[in-house]
Amino acid sequence: MNPDATFAVGYQPVLLVEGDGDREAVPLLVRRLFSEIGRPECSPAPRPIRCGDLPKLLRTGALEKFVTYACTRPDGDSVLLVVDCDDDCPPEVVGKLSQRAEPIARKFRKRIGIALMHREFETLFLYALPDLAEKFRDLPWELEGWEAGRDWTQVRGAKEELRRQMGGRVYKETRHQVRFASALDLTAVGARCRSLAHLASTLRWLTEDGKSEAVYPRAR
Repeated sequence: MNPDATFAVGYQPVLLVEGDGDREAVPLLVRRLFSEIGRPECSPAPRPIRCGDLPKLLRTGALEKFVTYACTRPDGDSVLLVVDCDDDCPPEVVGKLSQRAEPIARKFRKRIGIALMHREFETLFLYALPDLAEKFRDLPWELEGWEAGRDWTQVRGAKEELRRQMGGRVYKETRHQVRFASALDLTAVGARCRSLAHLASTLRWLTEDGKSEAVYPRAR
Protein backbone atom coordinates (compact mmCIF):
# COMPACT_ATOMS: atom_id res chain seq x y z
CA MET A 1 0.00 0.00 0.00
CA ASN A 2 1.32 3.41 -0.99
CA PRO A 3 1.81 5.38 2.27
CA ASP A 4 1.26 8.65 0.40
CA ALA A 5 -2.04 7.65 -1.22
CA THR A 6 -4.90 10.12 -0.82
CA PHE A 7 -7.15 9.45 2.16
CA ALA A 8 -10.92 9.41 1.79
CA VAL A 9 -12.81 12.50 2.90
CA GLY A 10 -14.24 12.36 6.43
CA TYR A 11 -17.84 13.51 6.37
CA GLN A 12 -18.97 11.64 9.49
CA PRO A 13 -16.24 11.37 12.13
CA VAL A 14 -16.57 9.09 15.14
CA LEU A 15 -15.94 11.28 18.18
CA LEU A 16 -13.65 10.39 21.07
CA VAL A 17 -14.54 12.61 24.03
CA GLU A 18 -13.61 12.90 27.67
CA GLY A 19 -16.64 13.07 29.97
CA ASP A 20 -20.41 12.73 30.19
CA GLY A 21 -21.13 16.37 29.39
CA ASP A 22 -18.85 16.16 26.35
CA ARG A 23 -20.97 13.40 24.83
CA GLU A 24 -23.65 15.99 24.10
CA ALA A 25 -21.72 19.24 23.91
CA VAL A 26 -18.90 18.15 21.58
CA PRO A 27 -21.20 16.72 18.86
CA LEU A 28 -23.32 19.86 19.01
CA LEU A 29 -20.25 22.10 18.71
CA VAL A 30 -18.86 20.01 15.84
CA ARG A 31 -22.17 20.20 13.95
CA ARG A 32 -22.24 23.97 14.42
CA LEU A 33 -18.65 24.30 13.23
CA PHE A 34 -19.34 22.15 10.17
CA SER A 35 -22.05 24.65 9.21
CA GLU A 36 -19.75 27.56 10.05
CA ILE A 37 -17.07 26.32 7.63
CA GLY A 38 -19.63 25.71 4.87
CA ARG A 39 -20.12 21.97 5.28
CA PRO A 40 -23.62 21.68 6.79
CA GLU A 41 -24.09 18.26 5.20
CA CYS A 42 -21.40 16.85 7.50
CA SER A 43 -22.20 15.57 10.97
CA PRO A 44 -20.46 13.47 13.62
CA ALA A 45 -21.44 9.83 13.95
CA PRO A 46 -23.93 9.08 16.73
CA ARG A 47 -22.84 7.64 20.08
CA PRO A 48 -19.51 9.38 20.84
CA ILE A 49 -16.98 7.17 22.59
CA ARG A 50 -15.98 8.24 26.08
CA CYS A 51 -12.22 7.71 26.22
CA GLY A 52 -11.32 9.46 29.49
CA ASP A 53 -8.88 12.26 30.12
CA LEU A 54 -5.51 13.02 28.57
CA PRO A 55 -3.37 11.35 31.27
CA LYS A 56 -5.30 8.15 30.63
CA LEU A 57 -4.75 8.37 26.87
CA LEU A 58 -1.02 8.96 27.33
CA ARG A 59 -0.65 5.58 29.02
CA THR A 60 0.86 2.83 26.92
CA GLY A 61 -1.72 1.31 24.61
CA ALA A 62 -4.71 3.40 25.77
CA LEU A 63 -4.91 5.79 22.82
CA GLU A 64 -4.36 2.93 20.41
CA LYS A 65 -7.24 0.94 21.92
CA PHE A 66 -9.78 3.74 21.59
CA VAL A 67 -8.63 4.91 18.15
CA THR A 68 -8.70 1.37 16.79
CA TYR A 69 -12.20 0.84 18.13
CA ALA A 70 -13.35 4.13 16.59
CA CYS A 71 -11.85 3.15 13.23
CA THR A 72 -13.74 -0.15 13.24
CA ARG A 73 -17.10 1.55 13.79
CA PRO A 74 -19.14 1.05 10.58
CA ASP A 75 -21.11 4.28 11.06
CA GLY A 76 -18.12 6.61 10.70
CA ASP A 77 -15.64 7.41 7.93
CA SER A 78 -13.01 9.14 10.11
CA VAL A 79 -12.09 9.81 13.75
CA LEU A 80 -11.96 13.02 15.76
CA LEU A 81 -10.42 13.20 19.25
CA VAL A 82 -11.53 16.16 21.41
CA VAL A 83 -10.29 16.18 25.02
CA ASP A 84 -8.98 18.72 27.51
CA CYS A 85 -5.24 19.44 27.52
CA ASP A 86 -5.30 20.93 31.05
CA ASP A 87 -1.80 22.14 31.99
CA ASP A 88 0.05 20.34 29.20
CA CYS A 89 1.41 22.13 26.13
CA PRO A 90 -1.03 21.39 23.28
CA PRO A 91 1.53 21.33 20.39
CA GLU A 92 3.83 18.94 22.27
CA VAL A 93 1.05 16.57 23.30
CA VAL A 94 -0.64 16.64 19.89
CA GLY A 95 2.64 15.63 18.27
CA LYS A 96 2.93 12.59 20.51
CA LEU A 97 -0.67 11.55 19.95
CA SER A 98 -0.43 12.04 16.18
CA GLN A 99 2.66 9.87 15.98
CA ARG A 100 0.92 7.07 17.85
CA ALA A 101 -2.32 7.37 15.85
CA GLU A 102 -0.76 7.50 12.38
CA PRO A 103 -0.11 3.73 11.95
CA ILE A 104 -3.74 3.04 12.86
CA ALA A 105 -5.02 5.64 10.42
CA ARG A 106 -2.95 4.09 7.63
CA LYS A 107 -4.07 0.57 8.54
CA PHE A 108 -7.76 1.44 8.32
CA ARG A 109 -7.37 4.13 5.61
CA LYS A 110 -9.29 6.63 7.73
CA ARG A 111 -8.35 10.19 8.63
CA ILE A 112 -7.80 10.93 12.32
CA GLY A 113 -8.07 14.49 13.61
CA ILE A 114 -6.77 15.53 17.04
CA ALA A 115 -8.09 18.71 18.68
CA LEU A 116 -7.13 19.44 22.29
CA MET A 117 -8.94 22.03 24.36
CA HIS A 118 -6.47 24.33 26.13
CA ARG A 119 -7.11 24.19 29.07
CA GLU A 120 -10.64 22.86 29.36
CA PHE A 121 -13.69 22.73 27.13
CA GLU A 122 -15.26 25.26 29.50
CA THR A 123 -12.47 27.73 28.73
CA LEU A 124 -14.41 28.48 25.54
CA PHE A 125 -17.25 29.85 27.65
CA LEU A 126 -14.98 32.28 29.50
CA TYR A 127 -14.39 34.10 26.22
CA ALA A 128 -18.14 34.60 25.79
CA LEU A 129 -19.45 35.43 29.26
CA PRO A 130 -21.33 38.68 28.43
CA ASP A 131 -23.03 36.97 25.50
CA LEU A 132 -23.97 33.94 27.61
CA ALA A 133 -25.25 36.19 30.39
CA GLU A 134 -27.51 37.94 27.89
CA LYS A 135 -28.88 34.67 26.53
CA PHE A 136 -29.32 32.87 29.85
CA ARG A 137 -30.91 35.43 32.12
CA ASP A 138 -32.20 32.75 34.47
CA LEU A 139 -28.71 32.62 36.01
CA PRO A 140 -27.45 35.31 38.46
CA TRP A 141 -24.40 36.36 36.46
CA GLU A 142 -21.88 38.72 38.05
CA LEU A 143 -19.16 39.06 35.37
CA GLU A 144 -16.71 40.32 37.93
CA GLY A 145 -13.30 41.02 36.42
CA TRP A 146 -14.25 39.91 32.90
CA GLU A 147 -12.09 41.49 30.18
CA ALA A 148 -12.65 41.11 26.46
CA GLY A 149 -8.96 41.05 25.59
CA ARG A 150 -7.89 38.62 28.29
CA ASP A 151 -6.20 35.32 27.43
CA TRP A 152 -8.56 33.02 29.30
CA THR A 153 -6.34 29.99 28.72
CA GLN A 154 -4.17 31.41 31.49
CA VAL A 155 -6.96 30.75 33.99
CA ARG A 156 -6.66 27.40 35.74
CA GLY A 157 -9.96 25.90 36.81
CA ALA A 158 -12.39 27.09 34.13
CA LYS A 159 -15.32 25.34 35.81
CA GLU A 160 -14.58 27.09 39.10
CA GLU A 161 -14.30 30.45 37.32
CA LEU A 162 -17.63 29.83 35.62
CA ARG A 163 -19.21 29.03 38.96
CA ARG A 164 -17.92 32.34 40.34
CA GLN A 165 -19.17 34.29 37.34
CA MET A 166 -22.54 32.51 37.60
CA GLY A 167 -23.10 34.09 41.00
CA GLY A 168 -22.04 31.03 42.91
CA ARG A 169 -24.42 28.67 41.13
CA VAL A 170 -23.05 25.16 40.70
CA TYR A 171 -21.82 24.56 37.17
CA LYS A 172 -22.91 21.10 36.03
CA GLU A 173 -21.43 19.63 32.87
CA THR A 174 -24.49 17.55 32.06
CA ARG A 175 -26.80 20.57 32.43
CA HIS A 176 -24.88 23.67 31.36
CA GLN A 177 -22.22 22.48 28.92
CA VAL A 178 -24.52 21.72 26.00
CA ARG A 179 -26.67 24.82 26.70
CA PHE A 180 -23.69 27.13 26.61
CA ALA A 181 -22.14 25.40 23.58
CA SER A 182 -25.39 25.93 21.67
CA ALA A 183 -25.19 29.69 22.27
CA LEU A 184 -21.54 30.44 21.53
CA ASP A 185 -20.78 33.06 18.90
CA LEU A 186 -18.34 30.84 17.01
CA THR A 187 -16.89 33.63 14.88
CA ALA A 188 -16.18 35.91 17.84
CA VAL A 189 -14.79 33.19 20.11
CA GLY A 190 -12.80 31.54 17.31
CA ALA A 191 -11.06 34.85 16.60
CA ARG A 192 -9.65 34.93 20.15
CA CYS A 193 -9.47 31.28 21.22
CA ARG A 194 -6.87 29.10 19.48
CA SER A 195 -8.53 25.88 20.65
CA LEU A 196 -11.75 26.65 18.81
CA ALA A 197 -9.87 27.89 15.75
CA HIS A 198 -7.83 24.68 15.70
CA LEU A 199 -10.95 22.52 15.98
CA ALA A 200 -12.42 24.36 13.00
CA SER A 201 -9.22 23.86 10.96
CA THR A 202 -9.27 20.16 11.87
CA LEU A 203 -12.81 19.85 10.52
CA ARG A 204 -11.77 21.63 7.32
CA TRP A 205 -8.94 19.11 6.91
CA LEU A 206 -11.30 16.18 7.45
CA THR A 207 -13.60 17.37 4.66
CA GLU A 208 -11.05 18.53 2.06
CA ASP A 209 -10.34 16.37 -0.97
CA GLY A 210 -6.87 15.30 -2.05
CA LYS A 211 -5.24 14.98 1.38
CA SER A 212 -2.47 12.40 1.83
CA GLU A 213 -1.96 13.08 5.54
CA ALA A 214 -3.16 10.28 7.81
CA VAL A 215 -3.53 12.49 10.88
CA TYR A 216 -3.96 16.17 11.64
CA PRO A 217 -1.91 17.84 12.89
CA ARG A 218 0.63 15.74 11.07
CA ALA A 219 3.05 13.71 13.19
CA ARG A 220 6.55 15.20 13.11
